[in-house]
Amino acid sequence: MYSYRDKKLFLQSFHPLTVIAYAGVLVFLALACNHPLLLLALYAVLLVNIKLVDALEAYKTFAPFLLIMMAMIILINPLFSRLGSTILFSLPDLPVLGQIAFTLEALLYGVNMGLRLLVVVTTFFLYNQAINPDRAFALFARLAPRTAMLVALTTRLIPHLANQLKSIKEVQQTRGVAFDQPGLIKKISSYYPLLKVIMLSALENALNIAEAIHSRGYGSGPRSYYGGARMQVRDLLVLAASIAALVLGVTLLALGWAQYRFYPQLDLLFAAPQQVLGLTGLVIAAALPALLNWGWKNWPYLKWRL
Repeated sequence: MYSYRDKKLFLQSFHPLTVIAYAGVLVFLALACNHPLLLLALYAVLLVNIKLVDALEAYKTFAPFLLIMMAMIILINPLFSRLGSTILFSLPDLPVLGQIAFTLEALLYGVNMGLRLLVVVTTFFLYNQAINPDRAFALFARLAPRTAMLVALTTRLIPHLANQLKSIKEVQQTRGVAFDQPGLIKKISSYYPLLKVIMLSALENALNIAEAIHSRGYGSGPRSYYGGARMQVRDLLVLAASIAALVLGVTLLALGWAQYRFYPQLDLLFAAPQQVLGLTGLVIAAALPALLNWGWKNWPYLKWRL
């Protein structure tokens, strides 16, 4: 459900480096900036992009876990934070913790921290839906071929062993082996033969993979490539927008306009008109992939140029 599926969509046609750079900038902005309106705008941009990669239904099944994590952060922060001057209500004296006062500042700070977590996790979800893992590994293989191969084999190993374990268990059940016997010792004794079969099967698969790699001449000379992804106009535009968003974010951080003070009292949302312009420009740069997707679908000339 949460894995990549090639649907021939616009946002899935970007170069892997473009998607990695775009997602990296969004994660950096979410971690470095804590202005609530900026985080809300970035989350809205992410939701639009998720809609454009046709993954909104999958995200709806994933969102409740994020909301539970947000609720835990919102509730835990006022319990341990004694900061804030606007007291909403106080609890009676508790052992060890003492008297706990829930302040508006601590509550909103927890909401903002939960929103930052939501933006970061949603960015990784979008990355998982927008880029083919094989294309990403192929990109890293040019820089670190041995590491990329190790990661590819590792990610393949776990689901492969899980499928083998399921198949072997079904075969053993047809032979009369009962895996639901009461008692820990009996369960261990019934599962122990499965581990031996899995071990032997893993060793045999390792030999097959080694023979296949050796037959292709791996390690005998410089690495060759079957094909490579090429940078297109759309990739250059999104890379430029990502760099612009990064530069704007760092500039706003240096000026203090990407930060928001919750303690001891809530700060003003905007300190100057220039702050509004800077935050708006940053959000527009982050929303460029969605804007290009709209132009690609509704403007034939732009579709030809991209």
